[in-house]
Amino acid sequence: MQTKKIKTVKLLLCLILLPGMAAHSQTRLGIRAELNAAYVHVANEASSGRGSICRPGIGLVADIPLASKIYLQPVLAYSGKGFSQDDSWFAHMGNHLKVSASYIEMPVSLVYKQELGAGKLLVGAGPYIAYGTGGRWKTKYDITSDDIVLSENHGSVIFKKDITDGGFNNYLYGQPWDYGASFLLGYEFLKRFTLQAGFRLGAADLKRMYFGKERDGTLQNRGVGIGAGIYF
Repeated sequence: MQTKKIKTVKLLLCLILLPGMAAHSQTRLGIRAELNAAYVHVANEASSGRGSICRPGIGLVADIPLASKIYLQPVLAYSGKGFSQDDSWFAHMGNHLKVSASYIEMPVSLVYKQELGAGKLLVGAGPYIAYGTGGRWKTKYDITSDDIVLSENHGSVIFKKDITDGGFNNYLYGQPWDYGASFLLGYEFLKRFTLQAGFRLGAADLKRMYFGKERDGTLQNRGVGIGAGIYF
């Protein structure tokens, strides 16, 4: 099922790219890499003190001219997300938890390019959709209860709808589908290189159910990052 959904995301990207490539001979393809400060926004939960972690991202980007100074930029990328937390329900009191989640992500941005100096200023925004594929969690110490070791200090991150599907030594991050808005501000120079800063504002509520019942609060991905790219 997971493989089928990832193939669906790839197909969607192809459907976006092909019409633009056919209509515009100036369409360019490139690679973009990012380093993000990823975190989660938690509302209406007692355990809300969660910090950011540094996560990488890399993907293929298309630059499709639509009109004067207006471009469409779809991206198919690996995107790292996650958070850090002290005193969590999972790792217990006094044990630092770091959760690194992996996503296949597809943002589609409408970008305005304005000549500035020797290059172009880039300002863009648009929606994104992503699907969680896995990841790793790690704690400072083994997870114990009354001096009994319940788990080693590391394991896998999984994506399920219900917390009862977590399984031993797995951290259930949340529901797999994520979506929201992305924003970018950057600079293009030497006609093929880009530098940019971006922000991801997740709108999907990822919180897990408990025995089929909705839990209180919301859980949403967030991320602030910087990146660089090159067009072929």
